[in-house]
Amino acid sequence: PGTGKTRTLMAFIEAAVAVAVAAGFGVSGGGGGKTRGPVVLACAASNVAVDNIVEGLVQRGKAGGRLKVVRLGSPAKVQPWLAATTLGAQAALTPPGKR
Repeated sequence: PGTGKTRTLMAFIEAAVAVAVAAGFGVSGGGGGKTRGPVVLACAASNVAVDNIVEGLVQRGKAGGRLKVVRLGSPAKVQPWLAATTLGAQAALTPPGKR
């Protein structure tokens, strides 16, 4: 604990996204022709480790970043303050025609 693994991973994710955006990489949004930013999948060996990554990325995003964070996994295993980042919570906020 305390060696900076999570902070290093968050910085790497931000740098990878910035490089991909600068290079013009993105993901097609479907039939509408819209392109959204690059997608990064971060995994960890425990739910707590995933929550630490998600929490850090959300905090960095509030500080001016452009990351959209989606937490996958069992909602019962997610820390309550991160519930809004779960796929289910974000899908519930999406209008029915856009899901």
